[in-house]
Amino acid sequence: MLHNSNCRLATVVSLQLNNGCVESSDWTRSFSCLPCINQQRVFFPTPSNIRSVNQSFFHSLYYLHIFYFVSLTLPHYFFDLLSSLYTFHFCFCNFIFFLFLSLSLLSFFQSLYSTFLSFSLLVVSLSLNVVYHLFLFFYLITSHSLSLFRLHSLSATLSVSFFSFSLPFLSAISVDLLLSTLFIAAPYTVQLNLRRDTNWRVAIPEKRRD
Repeated sequence: MLHNSNCRLATVVSLQLNNGCVESSDWTRSFSCLPCINQQRVFFPTPSNIRSVNQSFFHSLYYLHIFYFVSLTLPHYFFDLLSSLYTFHFCFCNFIFFLFLSLSLLSFFQSLYSTFLSFSLLVVSLSLNVVYHLFLFFYLITSHSLSLFRLHSLSATLSVSFFSFSLPFLSAISVDLLLSTLFIAAPYTVQLNLRRDTNWRVAIPEKRRD
């Protein structure tokens, strides 16, 4: 960021503008001065900018996640109704999970004092997601084994069921954990940088002295 002699450095904590902006020492409220900062063409990582980038990143990863699991499931059981139901339940479950996750991130960005609420929503959504996948996994293994028990031996059925459902299931759980870690680590890293790093500064024109 370029600074000249007519500008002074001011941290986010002590934003003071005289162009119709509200002066505030609280950095959570100082973002009301963003229109004036935007008029001066000074880029600053505001919560709204971070949220818009995070939402686009969230949508791309969400569709990529669905396509990832559908591509693992449908080629093997394309004509199997059970597979279609499993894929539908998986997509619906992940939709609920990411809905809770996006709500927790939105509550985090709207108020920095709601970190407990954000973490609570995240833990609840992640727990429901894991429990639902476990229940669905064991239910599918049981029903699939019982349906094929008349045609194959029990050992062959269990091995087919394990390699058919456990590997996509475990990979989906791993992707969920990875995505949740990324979505939680990114905003809190930005928060720590805004609080501790002195490089996050805004160039503000200094008042001319007569």
